[in-house]
Amino acid sequence: MLINSKSYFLRQGAAFLLLLAIAACGGSSSGVLTPPPPAAPTVMSNTPANGASGVPINGNVSASFSEAMDPATLTPSTFTLTSGAAEVPVQGTVAYANSTAIFWPATHLASDSTFIATITTGAKSASGVALAAKRAWSITTGAAVASQLPVDLGTAGNFVILAKSGISTVPTSAATGDIGVSPIAATAITGFSLVLDPSGVFSTSSQVTRKVYAASYAAPTPANLTTAVSAMEAAFTDAAGRTPDFTEFNSGNIGGQNLVPGVYKWSTGLLIPTNVTLTGSATDVWIFQIAQNLTMGSAANVLLAGGVLPKNVFWQVSGLVDLGTTAHFEGVILCQTGITLHAGAVINGRLLAQTAVALDSSTVTESLAPPATAVTLTPSPILPVTAGTAVVFTAVGSGSAGTPAAGYQYQFWKRGPGENLWTMVQDYGVGSTYTLPGSAPPGTYGVGVDVRTSLNVLWDTYTAINFFDLLAVPIQNPAPRMSGTASPKTYQNFLGSADVR
Repeated sequence: MLINSKSYFLRQGAAFLLLLAIAACGGSSSGVLTPPPPAAPTVMSNTPANGASGVPINGNVSASFSEAMDPATLTPSTFTLTSGAAEVPVQGTVAYANSTAIFWPATHLASDSTFIATITTGAKSASGVALAAKRAWSITTGAAVASQLPVDLGTAGNFVILAKSGISTVPTSAATGDIGVSPIAATAITGFSLVLDPSGVFSTSSQVTRKVYAASYAAPTPANLTTAVSAMEAAFTDAAGRTPDFTEFNSGNIGGQNLVPGVYKWSTGLLIPTNVTLTGSATDVWIFQIAQNLTMGSAANVLLAGGVLPKNVFWQVSGLVDLGTTAHFEGVILCQTGITLHAGAVINGRLLAQTAVALDSSTVTESLAPPATAVTLTPSPILPVTAGTAVVFTAVGSGSAGTPAAGYQYQFWKRGPGENLWTMVQDYGVGSTYTLPGSAPPGTYGVGVDVRTSLNVLWDTYTAINFFDLLAVPIQNPAPRMSGTASPKTYQNFLGSADVR
């Protein structure tokens, strides 16, 4: 075969020069290329939008970033809100989570006024790179007060009790839901007579109607707990930053009071010596910001009226929480220090403590959504797909009203090529999505999901999907189900399926 010597040597010379360029750019005598520097973060979006009008006077401003940010660099000095031509600073706090920073004003904003929000280049990414450019936008308030949104608990909402330094009980207590500790080891869970599961992932206890998790258990428990504790801390910061509607209400003693929805703030402790009533609807939200201790008297009750849900009541406490003998409490406690329940105390809600939780013949029941009556399972990308493509399945449970509700947990099952039995691939409490990896070989698959509230140890309802044709197949006349184990099971009357090609 004849070779065009000119083109051949030109190609060889170009290749040689390219190799020289790569070696020069590598900056390493070993020939290993130096990775590019981290990208400078940018503001991807801000809320409210630039020029927005009619902004509620109890609202906030927020910005989402292209990179994970260093929370220590997002402060009222680098994320500011000013008013008027004189640019008078608005006092407030900044909370950061999930690549989004929120500026919460310390008081309601002036009505019918213009404000400028600014994020300076003092804000840096987690890699230490400054914001690429300053971001500023203007908003104009109206006169309305918006309804509060619930505090987002993230995966901390999977636990009825979550603590960083320990959970103790004077038997016999009762916890309905999962409990967990991190970063402390399982030895900090005392009085529960734990029995470690053979998997090493969790323990069980006769005093816990679900599972017990600790940072010292087998994977994926440590990573899941780290995420949950971070979510707990972010929720505390979120609740603490909300703009108050009421300050120093009744001098820090709410015994005998009937409280409307809103954000209540005290620079002192809070006393509940006698019954207190929260009156509203199922969508109303209460947030109590308490700078010192929360103390509840013996036999006192927090009462909910008008359909108020405990999951919409948040007690953000910087000091200690002390619930007296036989006291009855409602809501989610976000405590920066310790929580103590005395003999016979009952809470319908959650105990999320950044130190320890101590029970004494106490009852803790998480309050979530009503039992699920339906669940949808949606794949992405749209099916069918070819082998080598990861597919994410998202489950959404809904209650008797037919609307999606927060607080459900999901357990995913899979049937692979040539398999007649279903295998549990993701347990309750991990999340609402399951990813079939791109490494899955071609063949015929099925994916199913169970949904439950924490008050149901087994399951509320379930469905399956014919993997590659998007045919949702309700399951009729199911056999008795198993809960939370990795043992295979059979979905009854599962109709055909399609092939991955």
